[in-house]
Amino acid sequence: MYTQFYRLRAITNMHVGSGESNYGVIDKLIERDAASGLPCINSSGLKGAIKQKFKGIPGLKEVFGSDHTRNDGVSSSDSGGEDKNAQQGSCNFLPAHLLAIPLRTDKVPFILGVSISTVNAYYQFRKDLGLTENPITISAEHKFKVSDEITDVDLGQSGKRTIGNLEKNIETQIKTLLGTKHPVVVLDNETLIELCNDLNLTVIARNALEDGQSQNLWYEQVLPRESILYFPVMWDDASKKKTFDLTKGTLQVGGNASVGYGFTKITEIP
Repeated sequence: MYTQFYRLRAITNMHVGSGESNYGVIDKLIERDAASGLPCINSSGLKGAIKQKFKGIPGLKEVFGSDHTRNDGVSSSDSGGEDKNAQQGSCNFLPAHLLAIPLRTDKVPFILGVSISTVNAYYQFRKDLGLTENPITISAEHKFKVSDEITDVDLGQSGKRTIGNLEKNIETQIKTLLGTKHPVVVLDNETLIELCNDLNLTVIARNALEDGQSQNLWYEQVLPRESILYFPVMWDDASKKKTFDLTKGTLQVGGNASVGYGFTKITEIP
């Protein structure tokens, strides 16, 4: 197997729904990692979005596996039997985990916030999949330090301020990992968790109108644009990575595509 890590940058706000019922203020919640509680995209939804992107390309069934419909377009359950030609996909698509989230500030429109835990989790994931490299060594001494020689930044809803600047080598390494030229800041783990909880993550009001009258108002949680996630794909053959080039064009993930939600750009992480 050939393992390639990708970064996924949200071009627009993204709502990948958890499907869970919620009796609080927010009607529709996003998916979260079962261990950390941070926003994520589960592998089934990510694989489905990628499969839809490459619909019609030869070799699709081999890579992604059989669809829930037969070749004649009839559902297996409707036909009273299983598709005898069904097969499992040859490649493995793993979940996308949060790497950075944008924070509004008083000095620049936004800064990308990473935490020690998200960066370390990324490198641990790579190690678990048999990849070796020199990880970025960020630690507690880098907390609330910011790049680009910006000083004394108010980090918006976090209620925190930066306390200094990152060393140039650390700044370069973080920006390279994120694939960005935007300013970055290192957060402590507690602050990132707080920024991503249901009280602080962006919520958008949606309304269904009929003859100009509101018929249904609901509140939807979104992961804000410019958020960055990462995910690996385990290709059984490296040549298939070129055939199904995830970096070409954009990928729409999650619901509400017709109103511009979930458009993302994927790039490879070396």
